[in-house]
Amino acid sequence: VALLDDRSYAVVDLADGTVLRRGALGIKPTAATISPDGHRLAVGGATGEVGLLDLDSGEWIAAPAVTHRQFVDSISFAADGATLVTTSFDGGAWLWDGNSGAQIAGVQVGEQQSQATAVLPADGRAAIVATEDGAVYRLPIKFDQWTAFACGVAGRNLSPVEWQAVFGDEPYRETCATG
Repeated sequence: VALLDDRSYAVVDLADGTVLRRGALGIKPTAATISPDGHRLAVGGATGEVGLLDLDSGEWIAAPAVTHRQFVDSISFAADGATLVTTSFDGGAWLWDGNSGAQIAGVQVGEQQSQATAVLPADGRAAIVATEDGAVYRLPIKFDQWTAFACGVAGRNLSPVEWQAVFGDEPYRETCATG
């Protein structure tokens, strides 16, 4: 797959250079990766959008939606294609369902404008995120483990105001064990 400057993509047969299909992305891509089976394209955009495209039909599985506060700088599928991780120049990392494109969890791993890179090792159990400020995080790819990580970093539950800022109308609940 080639990402083109005009917000489109082309699927190219590398054996003979033939363009097999072209399609519109509707966003300015800054990062992309193809699923291990070659059927899905995860795309991140210049204004924080993330989407999942079915390469066979050319239709969005999950249309691009703004998730990050700044441009997406890295996307990586797990070896089995079941999950993917996106990172952004804003220091955030998001975990996604690699088949449906549904958001699973997000965490801030660096300071604002701390470029991050995500790689899912072959065992598919964790994302490795290295930030520009030199920190390296190993983030498990199960949601309950992300919650535990976030609670460990914060050392407390979110306040109701913080909860509303992140989760909107989702009813407030404590997520961190208090001791």
